[in-house]
Amino acid sequence: MKVCVVSHSAGDGGAERVLIETVEVLRDAGIECLVVLPGEGSLAQALRVQGTTCKVLKYGWWVGDRRSAWERLRSGVACLLSAIRLSAFFARSRCDLVITNTLATPAGALAGTIMRLPHIWWIHEFGREDHGLEFNFGEKFSTWLIDRTSVLVLVNSVAVASKFQSLISAGKLRLLYYSVHLNSVDTSGATAAIPRTGKPRICIAGRITEGKGQKDAVWALKHLKDRGVDAELVLMGGGGSYLDELRILARELGLESDVEFTGHIPNPLPLMASCDVAIVCSRCEAFGRVTVEAMKLGKPVVGTRSGGTVELIREGWNGFLYEAGDAEDLASKLEILLKDGELRTRMGEAARAWATEWFTRTKFQNHIVSIVSRTIDARHGEEHSAG
Repeated sequence: MKVCVVSHSAGDGGAERVLIETVEVLRDAGIECLVVLPGEGSLAQALRVQGTTCKVLKYGWWVGDRRSAWERLRSGVACLLSAIRLSAFFARSRCDLVITNTLATPAGALAGTIMRLPHIWWIHEFGREDHGLEFNFGEKFSTWLIDRTSVLVLVNSVAVASKFQSLISAGKLRLLYYSVHLNSVDTSGATAAIPRTGKPRICIAGRITEGKGQKDAVWALKHLKDRGVDAELVLMGGGGSYLDELRILARELGLESDVEFTGHIPNPLPLMASCDVAIVCSRCEAFGRVTVEAMKLGKPVVGTRSGGTVELIREGWNGFLYEAGDAEDLASKLEILLKDGELRTRMGEAARAWATEWFTRTKFQNHIVSIVSRTIDARHGEEHSAG
C-alpha cells in the first residue's frame, strides 16, 4: 500500500504536525507514505529525518482574502495546471490513495480524480471563522467539489463536522481526533527559558494573529493587576502587525515587565510546562491542539466558549470557559485558579488524566490505519471485479 499525502504548506503549524504524526503511524503499520509539498521548509526537514520521501511541486491555494474576478480566474487555472503535474507524478509513484491535508488547495483532489485514485480530504479548519479564508469560487461550488472528488471527508472536531454536515454527502463525513503525541524530547528539550520571578505564570501559545485573540490575555492581566492579583504572562509565537499592537498595548497598560514575548519557538512545550495556567483565546478554534498539549502537561486551561474548545474543556473540572472578547470574564476565571493552588493542581491532574486517555497514539493509529486500509482495499476490490 502506498499513500500520497498532499500538504498545503511546508511550515510547522498544527496541521503540519498532524501530517507528521499521520505519516509516522501509517509507516509503523507497514503503509508506505510519500508527501508532496509546495516548497522546501521545516516540514520537509522533519519528514526526511523520520525517513519519509518528500517531493516538492508548486501548487497554489483556492482560499484567501476576497479577490477580484481576474485573480480568482488566475488561481483556478493555476490549480488545474498543478493538478495535471500532480497526476503525472501520482502515476509515476504508483499511489493507491491520495490524502489532501487542509482545505487550502484542491490540487491533490483534482489529480486523484484524473488518475481515478480514491481521495480523502482531511479538513482541519473552519476556513472563514478561524482564519478569515474565503473560497475563491464560493463555498457552495467548492464544497460540492470537495464532496465529488472524495470518498471520505475527515474532520477534527464535532464543531467542524457541524459546519460541513449539510455540505457533504451523508456517510462521507468522519470525525477523527488527533493523537497529540508528546514524547520526552518534546517536554524536556532545551528552549529559550524565561527565569521565574516567583509570580504565577500564565501562558498562551500559537501564531500571534487577531483570530487567536491574544489581546484578551493582555487585558485580562491588566484586570488581574487591578484586582491585586500579581502574575506574569508569556506569549509564545511569531507574528506581524498584530504582534506590534500587543507590544504597544502592554506598554500603554504598564505591563511591560510582566508580559514576555518569546517570538517563534520551535518547541514551546518545555516553557509551557513551566507555566501554572494555560489560556486559549482563539475566536473560533477548529480543534485546539495547544489545549490538549497543555492538559497533557498537567495544566488547567481557560479557553473561549466557542468552536472545538468546548469539546475539550469541561467547565470547573479540567478548566474554565469564558466568552471570547470578554477580558474581564477571562480575568475572573484566571483569578479563581491563581488564588487556589489546590484547585489548580486538582484541575491540572484531571486535565492530564482525561487528555491522556482520550488522545492516544494507539487510538489514532487504529482509526487512521483502518480508514486507509479499507479505502485501498475497496479500490482493489473494484479493480478486481472490473477485471
